[in-house]
Amino acid sequence: PLITGSGEARGDPSYKFPADFTPALKSGFEIAPTDEPVVETLPDDKGFALVASAQVVQAAPAPLQAIRDKVQADWVHAQALQKAQAFAKAVASKATGKTSLAEAGKAAGKPIPSQSVSLRRIQLSQMGDKVPAPLRAIFSTAAGKTQTGADSQGQGFFVIKVDKIVPGNALNQPGLISEVQNEFREPLAQEYAQELIAAIRESVKVRRNEGAIAATKKRITSPAE
Repeated sequence: PLITGSGEARGDPSYKFPADFTPALKSGFEIAPTDEPVVETLPDDKGFALVASAQVVQAAPAPLQAIRDKVQADWVHAQALQKAQAFAKAVASKATGKTSLAEAGKAAGKPIPSQSVSLRRIQLSQMGDKVPAPLRAIFSTAAGKTQTGADSQGQGFFVIKVDKIVPGNALNQPGLISEVQNEFREPLAQEYAQELIAAIRESVKVRRNEGAIAATKKRITSPAE
């Protein structure tokens, strides 16, 4: 059937382009009907594909009848997200002072699920790049303030409120202190060495003979005759 550059057939949602022929699909959309056929190597030594463009249909919106269900679902989803975002902002605006998020949700017109967490910044670093967006937002929000954000899966919005910030105390983490000291030890030693060399050069008035340096470099790097 007629397919798009992603291998989808608008007239047949159940159609699946064979994954083994992906190189042929890419080439098919790069050549014109007047171009010569091209040969593509299939992955995993599965052979070759002769690719020619038989018919090109100019890009145009799909008939509404063919995509009505998807358009309707997308519209409903977009409307739901708009309402969810507006409600999240309403909750955030009401969660002031000692008002909890649960109480703010009721005041905004709808009970919402809420969860209380106590988190240290070091725990975020241990998560690497898998830190959920709400947890990242916690550490960029001042005490007593709220913040809203979109769910990473596009399914809704979250609201966070920071009740209290406790300053960290490195003395409670002797292992971490030693780790940081070790991380600084080598760069500091290198920096001290560079400063010493620079001071020596300045003290004895070292000057660079660029011509001699270039000639030596050329002699060393030139191929032997």
